[in-house]
Amino acid sequence: MRHVLFAAMMLPSLLSLPGAALAASCTDYIQEQIEIMKEAAKRCGASAAAMATFPKMNPPAKLDCTTPLDSRMTQLSSFEQCARVYYCGARAYACAEHRAPAGVSALDQSCRAAMQNCLNENPVPH
Repeated sequence: MRHVLFAAMMLPSLLSLPGAALAASCTDYIQEQIEIMKEAAKRCGASAAAMATFPKMNPPAKLDCTTPLDSRMTQLSSFEQCARVYYCGARAYACAEHRAPAGVSALDQSCRAAMQNCLNENPVPH
């Protein structure tokens, strides 16, 4: 359960662009975030097979991003829920990677708008 809560709490802060993003291009920043999501999903127990195509994989139903987190879960399902949160976050970033304008800073309004629009279209369970 702690993994799921931590994952759900981390994702909104990822869109707030830390100081390290000042020098990063929008696409570099987004690609870095996808890698962070991938590593976090691995720590939650996502399978190696699922990681091969992460986040563009065709997820099983248990990784559905539109379903809210279940508050009553077993230890095993808490790890699955944790991986689901990071998968959904990576899916939102992958969307933004395709929509982000080339050559702009991660702090540029068009970059932030691409990320926010993709987050709206690709929700992260909470």
